[in-house]
Amino acid sequence: MVLVDHPGIVTKAVVIDIGIKTYLGGHENIISALESIPLDKITSREEVQNLLMDKIRDLGTVLFLMKNLSRDKDTLTFEWKMNLPLLKKNYHHILSGIHIDGTIDTDILFVRGEKSNYIEDGDLPLIKQKCPNASFVTIPDAGHWVHADNLPALLDEIITFLET
Repeated sequence: MVLVDHPGIVTKAVVIDIGIKTYLGGHENIISALESIPLDKITSREEVQNLLMDKIRDLGTVLFLMKNLSRDKDTLTFEWKMNLPLLKKNYHHILSGIHIDGTIDTDILFVRGEKSNYIEDGDLPLIKQKCPNASFVTIPDAGHWVHADNLPALLDEIITFLET
């Protein structure tokens, strides 16, 4: 991570709805649902959405995942834009906390969604200990995917932070 390994290169940073702690997981059902879609047999986006809804049962999450569905230009078959096998293989690394020796003195804006539990109030002291110049903002009407839930409020906060 640039902020840890190369201090001073970045003067400001924005971290969106993720802390520095180790996370327990919780996306295994999403990975499984994505893997279960027989993309080579799918004929419509609606079919994928319905199959995902059967397994995930949260329209917001399904619609967000659907943004990663595209058609191959040559074969016209559906495919995931994300590298799903690599995400699954490295999921435990994604969950692992960020080890910070000392502190990061960069100005960092930690953004959290009002409806998200990724950065909880109890996480703030550790973040402040490791990132003493951290500031925090909570985006209303947003879950973990802040940019998908309330992009205008997110952009306002980022612009304000970068301009000050």
